[in-house]
Amino acid sequence: MTFRALTTLSTLALTATASTAFAQSTQPVPSRTLGPIVISAGLAPIAANRTGVVAEVIEDADSGGQTALSTLLQGLPGFNLTQSGGYGQTSGFTLRGASQNYVPVFIDGIDVTDPSMGQVAFDFATLTTGGLQRIEVLPGSQSAIYGARAVGGAINITSATATQSGTHYRADAEYGSRNTRALSFGVAHLDDHLSATATLSTLATDGISAVAGGAEDDAADATRLGFNLAYTLDNGAVIGGAGFAARAHADYDDFGADADNTSRSDSTGVRLYADFDAAGLRHTVAISHYGIERDYDEAYGSTHYTGTRNKLSWLATTALSETTGLTFGADTTREVYDESGMYGASNGKNTITGVFAEGTFALRPDFDLSASIRHDDHSAFGSYDSARLAAVWRASRDWTLRGQVGNGFRAPSGYELFGPYGNAGLRPETSQSSEFSVEYALPADGFVRATWFDLKIDDLIDWVGGSYQQVAGTTHRQGAVIEGEVALTAWLRATASYTRTQSTPMSANVVGDAYLLGLAAQLGDATVARFDVKHAADRATLPDYTVANLAVTHDFTESLQGRFRIENLFDADYQLVSGYGTAGRSVFVGLGADF
Repeated sequence: MTFRALTTLSTLALTATASTAFAQSTQPVPSRTLGPIVISAGLAPIAANRTGVVAEVIEDADSGGQTALSTLLQGLPGFNLTQSGGYGQTSGFTLRGASQNYVPVFIDGIDVTDPSMGQVAFDFATLTTGGLQRIEVLPGSQSAIYGARAVGGAINITSATATQSGTHYRADAEYGSRNTRALSFGVAHLDDHLSATATLSTLATDGISAVAGGAEDDAADATRLGFNLAYTLDNGAVIGGAGFAARAHADYDDFGADADNTSRSDSTGVRLYADFDAAGLRHTVAISHYGIERDYDEAYGSTHYTGTRNKLSWLATTALSETTGLTFGADTTREVYDESGMYGASNGKNTITGVFAEGTFALRPDFDLSASIRHDDHSAFGSYDSARLAAVWRASRDWTLRGQVGNGFRAPSGYELFGPYGNAGLRPETSQSSEFSVEYALPADGFVRATWFDLKIDDLIDWVGGSYQQVAGTTHRQGAVIEGEVALTAWLRATASYTRTQSTPMSANVVGDAYLLGLAAQLGDATVARFDVKHAADRATLPDYTVANLAVTHDFTESLQGRFRIENLFDADYQLVSGYGTAGRSVFVGLGADF
């Protein structure tokens, strides 16, 4: 795995040197690089060193074995998981103190946040790294780029793409603690016109008790099929698509007690697009669909949820000059949610139509500015405007300064309005955010960076007194991230970060102090070892915890790789959500082969 483009390396999984036809790096010890790396911090892709957005990027997400994606994300500064038990249990998160309902998640351009959840968000409960290639985490208000709900940032996930001509295959198998079995099989094809990949992955485990101290383990399993393809015509136009189908099952407990509850979910997503030149512009027209069904069976009855999202978008890009770019477009999104079962029946729907534009300006060889604006019309709440200004100054060869300011809004979800605990009188939340960072480059692609961030949300919607209510006044999340990477020797790199987050009023899910430390070592030509540790402190309702992990990969041949990892190395006893357990020391071994 290679970590690039302003990436903090502190607790991410291993890379190895095995070659593959799927897009994976062969760099043995991860390091940060700038310049050619392109990120989705704007309406059009932009080089990481030419944007004011500090993005965290994970390359080759599946090269260290098939593990829960949330475990990988736990190693990023400012990201903290809130999981109600082990694998398969409900998994929320915070990003610099902003909860998951302020951070939309996209997989291959498909918005996979669940319209039927209490607050529209993505649940990382069963998503693994199988078949995934790249993850970008963009903190700060991104509503001008990604629309409503991107108040606290956005997460972009990209599946594997083909990199070698011809047809190639990859297989992975892993076994570990609690009878955990993971399998993955992928195929990649690349020729002069077609690039295509498909991956089938599955993971099953006997699990742990979801409720802390419970006597009965809660099993879980998930299967996912994903594809990504693009066909280039002779005239340079590209027709492509991506999609997935996923099915998951998990046992779960009542709060504070063992129970024989079960959950099932089926989700599908697809995005089709055409990319072509016309009238001096590069156009992208896309249509996407996301659908999910969730069922919960408990002793007192059952509940069924359905959510769908359909989106049509158009984007046009042009270079006005050598130093000025313009991107503009429009989109419309329709969301529908439905609930039935023991809590009664409810449903809701809404449509958001937006127009947007972004200008990028290289004002000087060392200074870049981008200005973005978006106008949304919500079928229930009227019009809202979002804007973002981002700038980067490469003050010298070693010093870089970045900053961004923006605003956004989040409309109440259908469940918040019309669900059994809903409130039809809710109105949209509005927000303002800002951040500023200073970075100093060290030898051998090392760096030290400090970032100050601030997020204010007015009229926040929260669970108060048995229903969703508007919180009067302003909710405030502010703090700082200090992070760095250094080459200790030619074969050993170290990374570290500290994130301080202050929350007003206090939030149970916000981690006040988070420390990350990582070591990556190249042990000979074929072996990479990685040790990482995370310490979380100043949590409102839970004690501090420290968790360490160890992972080793070894290339037996150019096409066969072995993996070994230990999660929770020192068997720490801790909770991410009050009343719910986490897995103790867990050992996994696996093999990966390319052919």
